[in-house]
Amino acid sequence: MVVAEEIEAMQAMAMNPVRFLVVPRVLATLIMMVLLTVIADLVICVGGFLAARWAMGPDAYVAFWETVRSSVAMFDFATGLIQAAVFGTLIGLIACYEGLSVRGGAEGVGQATTMTVVYSLIATILAACVFTVGFFLFGI
Repeated sequence: MVVAEEIEAMQAMAMNPVRFLVVPRVLATLIMMVLLTVIADLVICVGGFLAARWAMGPDAYVAFWETVRSSVAMFDFATGLIQAAVFGTLIGLIACYEGLSVRGGAEGVGQATTMTVVYSLIATILAACVFTVGFFLFGI
């Protein structure tokens, strides 16, 4: 949209690109990261259940669910969702920033996409490190 001068057209019509483009994209990324985390957690539980049943027989589901309930607290699930929300926000903000600062036509779009991926990976790793240190310091 920057290359096609659509952002400038929005500004000329007194529309705020951040309000109409950035906020919905960041919110969508945040919500989808949280939903993907929930889906992944469910798939892991079902996969573990099926593996336990296959490996130990049809009565293994009771032992499996008891082990899961005793070793995984709801707090662990909640901290994972909080991390997913932060990661989604970071990825959305970085992608929008890079997208709005693109210059140089199609080549610039390619470079901005590459830089978005690199910056998002670095930001996610750094945020995960901050969460890990914080959880360790607070004994979580």
